[in-house]
Amino acid sequence: MKPLEQNQPQQTREQFIESMFALQKKDNFLSGKQAVKKLVTGVEKGYDAIKGSYGSAGGNAVIRADVYPFYEFTNDGKKILESIRLSDPYEMIGLNGMKEVANKSDRESGDGRKTASLLYGAILMEGQKCDDSPMEVKRSLEACITIITKSIDDQAKTITVNEVGLVASIASENKELGKMFQEIYQQIGSDGIIELDNSGLPETFYEITEGVRLLNCGFMYPYMTNSDKGRECELKNPDILITKQKIVNMAQLDPIIKSLISQGKSEMVIFCDDIELVVNQTLAYLAMQGIDYGKGHIQFKTLVIKAPTLWKDWLFEDFAKITGATTIDPAQGTTLKNFQQRYFGTCKKIITSKKDSIVLGTLDVSEHIKKLMEEKTDESEIRAARLKTKTAILKLGANSDTELSHLRGKALDGRNSSFLAMQGGIVPGGSISLLKAIKELPNTAGGKILKKALEYPTREICNNLDIEFGPNIKPFKDVYDAAIVVKNSVTNAISVAATELTTNIVIE
Repeated sequence: MKPLEQNQPQQTREQFIESMFALQKKDNFLSGKQAVKKLVTGVEKGYDAIKGSYGSAGGNAVIRADVYPFYEFTNDGKKILESIRLSDPYEMIGLNGMKEVANKSDRESGDGRKTASLLYGAILMEGQKCDDSPMEVKRSLEACITIITKSIDDQAKTITVNEVGLVASIASENKELGKMFQEIYQQIGSDGIIELDNSGLPETFYEITEGVRLLNCGFMYPYMTNSDKGRECELKNPDILITKQKIVNMAQLDPIIKSLISQGKSEMVIFCDDIELVVNQTLAYLAMQGIDYGKGHIQFKTLVIKAPTLWKDWLFEDFAKITGATTIDPAQGTTLKNFQQRYFGTCKKIITSKKDSIVLGTLDVSEHIKKLMEEKTDESEIRAARLKTKTAILKLGANSDTELSHLRGKALDGRNSSFLAMQGGIVPGGSISLLKAIKELPNTAGGKILKKALEYPTREICNNLDIEFGPNIKPFKDVYDAAIVVKNSVTNAISVAATELTTNIVIE
């Protein structure tokens, strides 16, 4: 090591700080064909990562996990894509577009993630070869969405609860699960609710229970979620407070919360007409950071559900009936200030998403339903139908956490696809319905791109099955897809890809 020279000038403080934070001088953008090429390269890498897992013969991916056993087997296209990182930032932007398509399909139909991702990749790969104006390509691609979705609707055929097991078997890649879903729907009907839970045993089984879905009654504050990766809040045996009085500050709730904590309780649901944002934030903070009470530190979980504008009054009444709660209503002489313990209601479990809530383990409301049906109004008939909805809990069992995680993902696909199949019908599986839609496409720039791109999903299935793909390929025997899932997949893929094909500059 070369010794420091005694007379070497010393850096000033400003020079030292400047040298520590000196930025490397380089461009942070690409433009023109170079930009599109980088995006497509990222998409191609994502496409290669998931194509081998597509279809019934697709294989699994092994993903590193942060908890024991530090790995996970999956063939969920969305999960595979989310786990991929690319060293080139421009390629990563292209891959993120594919992730967005998978996420959109997951949110809208809970299935079809891989089909949407493959279609998106195919459209971009074929679209970059087109020499037409980018805006013309975008317009002509978007114009094809209506044509394709109409073709899928024309191919769709309705099914009953006695046929839904086939769709569930294919979506979940598990014949036993498919059979179980069919048995469940035969008991709860096509409008019934199926929720998933862990059995704690190696076996999988189901239970039929009382339950009600409250539409348009979702959580008010996203930090109240505690399950399903931040998309749901799940509470067991909570105390339920229903109030029409506006909650403007924590002083209204402090005595109620302290009363529950003193009884050893730590979970509460508030179904209210209105609440200030600052109260929501404080409640979320209590759940995360906890509260000092007596000699202990308690984490008190509160879920706030705001009543929707539509059908508000009868939702208050029906929710109170199924939980046994007394509605706080200043017009009726009850307020939060004179709240009493007996005003609380409860249930076995409540599962709330951003859109709606499912209440399980409710009270017997047969007399309330009978009274509503006697009224014979449109409103009362709607209320009675929703209160009569049956619920099933599918309890999943496996020999390891890795196996259970994989089974849960497949069960979700089976549940979502089978439900949507009963709502919108089924079409030939293996993306054969997309091949049939090709015949309807025009000879526009977008139509030509899609005539090639719509073949990609079926090609990959054939590759994984080691069979030859050709123009006269026949539908796969006893393989069907939910029409709604296919329509969502193709719509999301075209919408995002059409916009990306107009790219002229990519900024890191």
